[in-house]
Amino acid sequence: MPVRSAATRWRYRVPCMPVEATTPSHGRAVRAAVLAGAAIRIGYLLTKWNQPLRLNDSYYYSGQAYQLAHGRLFRELFVDQPGAGTAR
Repeated sequence: MPVRSAATRWRYRVPCMPVEATTPSHGRAVRAAVLAGAAIRIGYLLTKWNQPLRLNDSYYYSGQAYQLAHGRLFRELFVDQPGAGTAR
């Protein structure tokens, strides 16, 4: 049913679902999913921590991270050129 506000605009009242009926179970499910994902990621990290890099993209990405950490922003790893056409 329309209700007039102080600024004479029409607003409609929308019936809402009760918060207590939906929030607790949804919040528990989200919390459980986040905790499970974090546990899987931490377990993966702990098992891979001391393994050497394989000959694949990991060398490239590690080199890029090293360059960024040392102030060489957006440069190609194997040739001394900008990493993108717009980078200088």
